[in-house]
Amino acid sequence: MKKKQIQIIALSLALAAVLVLASCSQGKKLMTLGGQSVSVNIYEFFLSRQKGLLCTPYYYGSGALSRDFWNTTISPDGTTYNDFWTAQIIDSLRIYLVALYLFEEEYDLTLPKSAVEEVDTKLAELLDYDAEGSRTAFNAILSQYGVNYNMLRNIYLLEAKVNYLQVHLYGVDLSLVSDAVKEEYYQNNYVRLKQAFFPNYYYVYETDADGNTIYYDPDTGTILYDSSTGIRKFDESGRALTDKDGKVIYYNEDGSIAYDKERGVPAITFDENGRYKTSPYSSEELGQILRAAEDAVASIKPGDTEAFEKLIEEQSAKVKGIDQPQYPNGYYFRKNTPYNYDYINDIVAKLSTMEVGEVGLVESDYGYHVIMKYRLDPGAYDKEENAEWFSDFGGGVVDWLFRQKCAGYLGDIVFDERAAAGIDMRSVAPNYNY
Repeated sequence: MKKKQIQIIALSLALAAVLVLASCSQGKKLMTLGGQSVSVNIYEFFLSRQKGLLCTPYYYGSGALSRDFWNTTISPDGTTYNDFWTAQIIDSLRIYLVALYLFEEEYDLTLPKSAVEEVDTKLAELLDYDAEGSRTAFNAILSQYGVNYNMLRNIYLLEAKVNYLQVHLYGVDLSLVSDAVKEEYYQNNYVRLKQAFFPNYYYVYETDADGNTIYYDPDTGTILYDSSTGIRKFDESGRALTDKDGKVIYYNEDGSIAYDKERGVPAITFDENGRYKTSPYSSEELGQILRAAEDAVASIKPGDTEAFEKLIEEQSAKVKGIDQPQYPNGYYFRKNTPYNYDYINDIVAKLSTMEVGEVGLVESDYGYHVIMKYRLDPGAYDKEENAEWFSDFGGGVVDWLFRQKCAGYLGDIVFDERAAAGIDMRSVAPNYNY
């Protein structure tokens, strides 16, 4: 059945494949530098790959499949999503071209045999899995993205060359980069903050038959009753009533169960998707929460970290029954980097307008973030407790250094604008797999 489906795909795309393969064989040049070039086909492929990423739920989702989405204006100067992301790909390809020039003509490097074999192994797996070994069927699939098998191999080899060149220049895990350079990158590209969060929702906890929240012993998981103020009830034999764990139940005077709210913790509930179940506050309650957040901003003097961290503790203590991540050194975010969550982008943008020690307020879909900008502590990227914030630090340093190295060559690139006409983010098919 699968083989028939592959054949149908190959036949349905036959005409498109013929046209694209002819284009691939010609390899029309989009940009050149010295004896190196990047073809229009590579340009279309990189556009399609980026579009595939942007169409995932982590970015814009299925809405990015619409041409109207790409025509959306995103800045006062009239720039659209299509303009922005198409320009990003052209910029990336310029860097790739310089890298190819450096690899081939400046450093005269050669890819190790193992790197070439890795590319060929990957392609063999794709060919077998996606097209059952049929080069014709595979080319028909790839034609949607402007390339064929040989072109895809050259693209993968190009990426391997860029990686090999960067290792040649900067070493494995930045072994050829000094601590001073790493620190300079860190100080110029990161911001640090701490936040007190005022959520616009509350967690829905497990309740008893009367609708009251149940409190449990955090160590044993059994219910904790308030024996200091509660009263016991007895059965006909005169024995105190107990629960299923054999613990004596204590009651309030109104007959409801008296739980130990001081020592116990409530049990969080989950929805059908396994996510924490929450409920929004009323409009009146939201007004009170906003005023509390605004009062907090107004009450804390710039640089008063002691008062601010006390506020963090107070807000964190209001959330029961859930393990909250602990970031004793604060949050570290890289500037000029698009994050998947808009509120993080808003926080980073807000920090760019603040001085160290200043307190600010950012509203998001989740509530109110009272933030203080902290001074960057030297070497934070090397501390184990900060590992979550610097997982891509090495890649960032390499990209930063490499772009500076490439900058002097960009002006020598010859770019054929006519060759790129009509090919942009809006027009290409999303490539999710290659």
